[in-house]
Amino acid sequence: MPARLGIVGDSQSEGLSRRLVPLLEQKGFRVVGTQLQRGMSLANMRRSSERRSHAKAVADRSDVLVVILGGNNRVTDEQTYRDHVRWFLDQVASHPREIWWVGPAASIHPDWSSSHATTRQLQRKILPGQGRVSWIDAWPMTESGIQYAPDQLHFTRQGYDEWASRLINQLPPSNLGLLIGAALFGAAVGAFLAMRR
Repeated sequence: MPARLGIVGDSQSEGLSRRLVPLLEQKGFRVVGTQLQRGMSLANMRRSSERRSHAKAVADRSDVLVVILGGNNRVTDEQTYRDHVRWFLDQVASHPREIWWVGPAASIHPDWSSSHATTRQLQRKILPGQGRVSWIDAWPMTESGIQYAPDQLHFTRQGYDEWASRLINQLPPSNLGLLIGAALFGAAVGAFLAMRR
């Protein structure tokens, strides 16, 4: 049975998912839900019950959750951002077994390039220590050889296709097979012991 996968992200995920979803399906995943919204960040998701409930609904249906949030972050304080991350992970605590968090893309926009770089450093420091979270650094994938859109923040359709092709090869190997196997083994042992009583 294919692992169920959901995507929660900002405007970058809108352009990226058009090519990324078919690539994930070729890898054997079944995409069961997405929440892709322009302007979304951890901070404004925290303030919006609608965004929060939508993200939770996607996560609750997923074995693997791909998170593409960080491009709209303006938080520079480490503890504040850590609190936002912890809050988000608490919201999706009941599922999924794995979270693949894609960091912010490189940007040449004069108002956003420094905040993307700051967010990248915050995520690099905070996310790898969060248990089931695997952090994927999108900066090296997007800083060269990808065509920007006129707004200097997003990418052209061809640019997103190129990013998706690079990203799919950087996603971590899924541990779901091991987890499901362990669960089935545990259930079999439990049944065997119950029969011997």
